[in-house]
Amino acid sequence: MKKILVLAVAVLALAVPFVAHAQDTTSVPNPIVITEQRVNESFFVTNPPSRHWDNLSVDFQSNQVYMTGDLTFRGRRGQPATTYAVTATITASVTNGRIYWSLLSATADGQPASDEVVTAINQSVVNSFRNFVRSHMRAGRVTSIAITDADIQIYWE
Repeated sequence: MKKILVLAVAVLALAVPFVAHAQDTTSVPNPIVITEQRVNESFFVTNPPSRHWDNLSVDFQSNQVYMTGDLTFRGRRGQPATTYAVTATITASVTNGRIYWSLLSATADGQPASDEVVTAINQSVVNSFRNFVRSHMRAGRVTSIAITDADIQIYWE
């Protein structure tokens, strides 16, 4: 169950950062505005990268992002498939001009993730997002990020 939760939440937590930067990076507006509707209509959410995912949804809330999805694993030959309802709540902060996404909580079928799992997921998300930004964004520094019920605003210099 622990491995499933780590995999599930890590994939879910990457949805918002990757969609946030899926735009033309040659002329980045200031602020960069990513709407909840845009994220939920994005290819990553409507066509998850893994066939194991279904019903992905992203909900922006005041200063956090709440994500849900169903993760299904096929059973062994002759065994039924197993589906887990996965949730994750993440926040974003800016330190030294970089955005850091942090997992606050996660569950798989209502069972909360342990502190050890949350730490492992946070490290995975930090490394993945940093590598993605290095290869897709122009030089500059993020000055602040604001998450509202409708959008995420990233201020850049």
